[in-house]
Amino acid sequence: LQLNYGRPLLAAATLREMHTPQMAIRPDDWGRNFNDQTNQISYGLGWFLMDYRGHHVVNHGGAIDGFRTQITLLPREGFGIVVLANLGDANMPEALRWKIVDLLLGAPAKDWDAFLIARGKAVEDKAKADRVKRGNDRVPGTQPSLPVDAYTGAYANPAYGEAKISSSAGQLHLEWSSFRVNLEHYHYDTFLI
Repeated sequence: LQLNYGRPLLAAATLREMHTPQMAIRPDDWGRNFNDQTNQISYGLGWFLMDYRGHHVVNHGGAIDGFRTQITLLPREGFGIVVLANLGDANMPEALRWKIVDLLLGAPAKDWDAFLIARGKAVEDKAKADRVKRGNDRVPGTQPSLPVDAYTGAYANPAYGEAKISSSAGQLHLEWSSFRVNLEHYHYDTFLI
């Protein structure tokens, strides 16, 4: 449907409008973390739009609770790639889709794994530095108001299900969905994951 200009369900003009920029996105804010080859990124009707090595790319992805998807279309070239993964927080779908695009375009090979790992680390380092910069609100030397074991138990929410807090050797741990993480005391009764 998306590669065949909507036929037989949609008028070609309707599909072209879906693939036409409706809202600009600053590449420096988002897109270059996943594609350093782009000059422009925008949002169409339900699709992210960008250029890649001079080609029009229509794409969208998603991730939730250990699942990830990435759909990439190059309408003028007539091909699309769908990557489905059972990895919630991994760059594999992005790396694989760009490797396949490069192969189909006959473009020079690029180590997308290394690029995305480095970009991910840079984004994470910047986020940590920003947290430290904003961390002026952290009150040092505080303690939780209750003993650590008092925070343990099962906490439920109709939308998110059950989260379990446990402790061992004075360290709190969170179990929710596919996540298993330690909780770090921030100040007072606030903990970070």
